[in-house]
Amino acid sequence: MGANGTLIVKTGKRTGRSPEDRFVVQDDVSKEAVDWNKVNLPTTGEVYNHMYQKICEFLRDKDVYVFDGFVGADEMYRIKVRVIAEKAWYALFARTLFLRPTPEQLENFGEPDYCVFACGGLLLEGEKDKVRSDTAIVLNLTEKTVLICGSDYGG
Repeated sequence: MGANGTLIVKTGKRTGRSPEDRFVVQDDVSKEAVDWNKVNLPTTGEVYNHMYQKICEFLRDKDVYVFDGFVGADEMYRIKVRVIAEKAWYALFARTLFLRPTPEQLENFGEPDYCVFACGGLLLEGEKDKVRSDTAIVLNLTEKTVLICGSDYGG
């Protein structure tokens, strides 16, 4: 922890970005909506399902940390986000990244619009998992989920 109470994390080989490991499931919802390029790489529903199952197995016997919050200050356009994190500091980071609900909003939060699974310690096996490396971030617009694997910063 920093002198002023800030969270300090050693990033190791990761620097907070892994653009060549970020994928979007290409399906009927995303096919025409996404600008497919070297930053928005397509993947399949099968790869997503495989990774989702790996995450479920990885988290099965672990304590997890959950953060519920919002994207967007304007309530008309606000998106409810739930982060399910393998480590407490991932959830703490989400708490600084997203808007925090009031106790009243949290009590009435209900189901999230999007769910993020933050499993940085789950290293993938590149070709075997049909990704480029031991890291992948997969956005599925149909399922409204984000899967984050292998991006642990060692903290």
